[in-house]
Amino acid sequence: MKKIAIFGSTGSIGRSTLKILQENRDLYEVEALAAATNIDLLEKQAHIFKPKKIAVFDDKQAKELRKRLSYHLPDIKVLSSIEGLVEIAKDIDVDIVMMAISGSIALMPTIEAIKSDKVIGLANKEVLVAAGEIINKLLKKSKSGVVDKTLDYEIETLVMNLYKITPEMKKYIWKSLHNVQALRIIREIF
Repeated sequence: MKKIAIFGSTGSIGRSTLKILQENRDLYEVEALAAATNIDLLEKQAHIFKPKKIAVFDDKQAKELRKRLSYHLPDIKVLSSIEGLVEIAKDIDVDIVMMAISGSIALMPTIEAIKSDKVIGLANKEVLVAAGEIINKLLKKSKSGVVDKTLDYEIETLVMNLYKITPEMKKYIWKSLHNVQALRIIREIF
């Protein structure tokens, strides 16, 4: 059974991932959940999936969640801040990391997951925009693999409609897009 950590479990991608995992409980176990501030939904997810760890980026919200869970689910370790996210990313019991936290907050946990040889589902373009070169260098040294380098809706739409873009716009795209996956796909199209 594969053990999974869902970063951004309260967002749309995280919730969709959890729905799939719930339908495949014989194959996957939710080892950890992480989110920024939505402790109401995290609490519900904790009751359903009973992860060993939960990280909340906001310290005050983490403290409140820790208090709430102490009555019904005292065995769940509630972590906080970037250190909590990193601890989950490095957890030796985690096989797969779904990185669906938005923004650059996902950078350090992604790097640590790579260093810890995790399989990573990356649904965050900011990580590759901010540090695509670093991420790729780390991946070459690691046994880790990125299952799905991010292709969010804007990039996907752009790639799907490339034939409609003027030559001047294509030059701009080449200069401005730092998304490694999108660039690879664009190069294949040309």
